[in-house]
Amino acid sequence: MELHLVMPAAGIGSVMAAISALACLNVLYLQTHPTPSLYRSGVVYSEPRLARHGGQDMISIPEVLRAGAGSCGDLTAWRIAELYTHGELGTPVVTRVGDLWHAKLRRADGSLECPSLILGMR
Repeated sequence: MELHLVMPAAGIGSVMAAISALACLNVLYLQTHPTPSLYRSGVVYSEPRLARHGGQDMISIPEVLRAGAGSCGDLTAWRIAELYTHGELGTPVVTRVGDLWHAKLRRADGSLECPSLILGMR
């Protein structure tokens, strides 16, 4: 399953919805494909890809694996899906950084987790 979503250039609610939608699709992928955990996959953080029509391009787990890297939205959506498949709910947390959005997640215990920092973002 290959999928590209474009996170809108404006509107934090729309960005969170796009990450949540990608996470839901990633859950389906994880339920049907043997996949290493995000942090054992060898994937690293990469700068966001700007979409042709504005916003940031987001990709699904198989595309992140193929590329060997993912943006904060890609990695957050993967991690939320991974947690869900293990019975834990995670929710996206999005902040604006200049002209871009930065995504991380809030775990069920209330703690924040930033897959991008764990996987090499400076």
